[in-house]
Amino acid sequence: MKPTSAARTVLSVCLIFLGCRRLHPLPKNVPSSAVWADGTFIDCNIDMSLNKNRCTVSKDDSGEILADGLFETGYPPRAANEAELHFAGYRTVYIERSILLVNSAVLSLAEPSERDPTNRLINERLKSLSPSDRGPAIDCGRTPMNKPDKEVSRCAKTAFDSGKPFYVRYVRPGSVAFSSYGLADDGEGHIYEAVYDLRGLLNFGLSKNAEAFEGGHIRVTTCLQPVVIGETAEGILACIQPINERESALVAQQKPIDTTVCAVLEHPSAFNNKMVRIHGYASGNFEYSELGAEGCSHELWFEYGSGEGPPGLVATVSGGARPGSEDAEGRLILPVPVKLVQDSNFRRFQKLMKARAKAEERNVKEGADRWTFYRVAATFTGRIDAVPDDVHAFHLKRKDMDRADFLGFGQMGLFDAQFVLQAVENDAVLEKFPPIPNPEHGKPPKS
Repeated sequence: MKPTSAARTVLSVCLIFLGCRRLHPLPKNVPSSAVWADGTFIDCNIDMSLNKNRCTVSKDDSGEILADGLFETGYPPRAANEAELHFAGYRTVYIERSILLVNSAVLSLAEPSERDPTNRLINERLKSLSPSDRGPAIDCGRTPMNKPDKEVSRCAKTAFDSGKPFYVRYVRPGSVAFSSYGLADDGEGHIYEAVYDLRGLLNFGLSKNAEAFEGGHIRVTTCLQPVVIGETAEGILACIQPINERESALVAQQKPIDTTVCAVLEHPSAFNNKMVRIHGYASGNFEYSELGAEGCSHELWFEYGSGEGPPGLVATVSGGARPGSEDAEGRLILPVPVKLVQDSNFRRFQKLMKARAKAEERNVKEGADRWTFYRVAATFTGRIDAVPDDVHAFHLKRKDMDRADFLGFGQMGLFDAQFVLQAVENDAVLEKFPPIPNPEHGKPPKS
């Protein structure tokens, strides 16, 4: 028997406003005030003093907390009122987490509580890594990464030097710590580094002595013995990775091998930390620097051995990949040293690159109905840095509209390999792409 129109209306009202608790039993840790919406239970009230909503979002099957803290809606941000607090679901997009309301508005997480996964998962992991028969672990507290509290770091360093169990946490600045880092010592000579990332990508590119947990949201790295603790330039405590001096010296003596840009892009890790001689063309703009070749589907990130970028490159946000490699024990094999040879060939190449950048700049200013792109083709010698195979495989599935994951090299980590220039041969030439339509004008190319 088909449901009547009235029955369907009642069912819709039940789903939207009452949460249909009869159809979705409450897990034990979810309060009776929570409302079911699209696979979650949502419980919100209004904090009048803060003009925000205190909300908890839980999985409907297990009661696991997906989000918890202060939420707000609109601009300027405010609390949703009682009439607006009817839930359509919960959404996570990249690092944004929102409660969807039936009036098409959203409640966005503004300040997570300690029960929120951004805090809870790494806190629980650090505590589990630091228990000891020698007494309770010292909680040295948490502090921002950009301006770490010296007392917090001093507490951890003192505990480490005394052989006492401790844990300490460094968080990204901002109201929501989308990523954070911590150290834990079990007091028995074992030190661990723990990292949390909201995106759940920490299971990619694992080092030899690292494991991923919580669906890739947590990564734990066991510091190699003998453990040495140091401070970064920002004042963050970290384990110093030991260096395999012998292997580092051997790779530094290698001779360049002849290959192609396409071959490197096909299997990047096979060329990691290797010196190569390749022919290609350098191009880019104010935020991209690329080395490509005919027939290749993508490009390498292109930078100079001096640590600088070519002319025209103004600002970039670097990815998380780093040069070098590891041995079987997890010791660091240093990247092959690359010193830029600034001879007459390089000076000629640099002159052409400056001309290329100026020509591109004219293109933008003129805003013509067709664009002409420029590149400098030459034969180059330099070092390849590449991501691991699992990162490369993950990126092959990436769609053009996917958010940047910062797992690779170059601008936002979008490149699976980078080429670090040592020298250029005397065959550099400035080339022009065939003119293509300017999408802002929408005119077809002239024949």
